[in-house]
Amino acid sequence: MNRDFDRPDVPERPNAERTPDLATVEITRIEKELSPVSDAPRSVYELRDRKYQLNSNEGRMLMEIGRFRSIEKKALLIHIYGGNKELFERDLTHLHRNNLVRIVGPKHSLNKYVVLTKPAKELAQNHFRDNPKQELYAEAVKPREIKHDGALFRLYEKAAEQIRERGGKPTRVILDFEFKRRINRDIAKARLLPKNEYARHLQATAQRENLKVVRGKIPLPDVRIEYETSEGTLSVCDLELINENYRAPFIAEKRAAGFHLYSINRKGRAAIGPDLMGEILSL
Repeated sequence: MNRDFDRPDVPERPNAERTPDLATVEITRIEKELSPVSDAPRSVYELRDRKYQLNSNEGRMLMEIGRFRSIEKKALLIHIYGGNKELFERDLTHLHRNNLVRIVGPKHSLNKYVVLTKPAKELAQNHFRDNPKQELYAEAVKPREIKHDGALFRLYEKAAEQIRERGGKPTRVILDFEFKRRINRDIAKARLLPKNEYARHLQATAQRENLKVVRGKIPLPDVRIEYETSEGTLSVCDLELINENYRAPFIAEKRAAGFHLYSINRKGRAAIGPDLMGEILSL
């Protein structure tokens, strides 16, 4: 596999070029570009002794939420329903009444997030997942992780849009949890090896996962997108969402690992960072 986006063609622009209120600009752009979502008919899907009637938009919502653990309601409205609030609220209510999703979020906050229930995860795995290797998640995440996880879907959509523009096709999303399970288990077995042997084992583990060793450890991305290029080869794009609490050495480590870094401000509105070609973009 290769990482053809790891070598930006355009130098990163200085912070002075950032545009104010970029999140609002991006939402408006997406709403204008996306065509209105049609009122899709519902089909019957069976799970054990129960039948669910779902349309294609509801099926896609289950898959996207399952891939990212939680997604902000506004992001689902924009990226799946093209801003059509009537259809979105109707379908979300339908999923909620059928015990397929839960609406969660900080108390008294206007930002709410959607997560899958366990039956919804199983339903998506059986009927809507086109890649058997795609991991899906269910149930609410920790409150401090909701905002971070909820932003990953917007980050993915920005990167996936650029991949498609280059003739590629996203095929799988891998979150850091999946990497941690494999890598931590593998490294734990090698802790007692001599220093040189452990270093070789670490390097071999990183190469197996198409990652890099930086300062004696393997940095993990928040999101990896596996995709087919326009030539039909398999490639990956690693993305990292950072915040104001990240220290400079940690950010430098993520850059050295080859990740594409994006940041989001304290209010969670304007998110800025280098896109896949090295430019400054808003999520």
